[in-house]
Amino acid sequence: MQIHTQIQQNSYIVALNGSINAETTITVQEVLLEALQYKPKEVMVDCEALQEVSPKSLKSFISTVRSLQRNKIDFVLISVNEQLHHLFACAGVNTFTNSISSTSLIADNGQCDIYFRKL
Repeated sequence: MQIHTQIQQNSYIVALNGSINAETTITVQEVLLEALQYKPKEVMVDCEALQEVSPKSLKSFISTVRSLQRNKIDFVLISVNEQLHHLFACAGVNTFTNSISSTSLIADNGQCDIYFRKL
């Protein structure tokens, strides 16, 4: 798993490359929660190179998202492929998210952006 972060204006941006699984879940959580120290308005996670998320890791990932939201930080997943979008839908994530076609300039038609609704 490769993780790159940057801050742009009021956004904390995280690019994930690889898989979120039992070995990488804690690292991904730490990187996402690191956003709290910068007090951004939103966290944007670029999922274009994210290959998979294990079902066990998904629960932890959603918990981390909710922690950020409790701190008044918006959360969006960018360039989510069809396979990951289906996994999120099967896990019920779509009940508290809005999906739209991806805003990525180089994305193919199968990608979408997932916005988590405010708590």
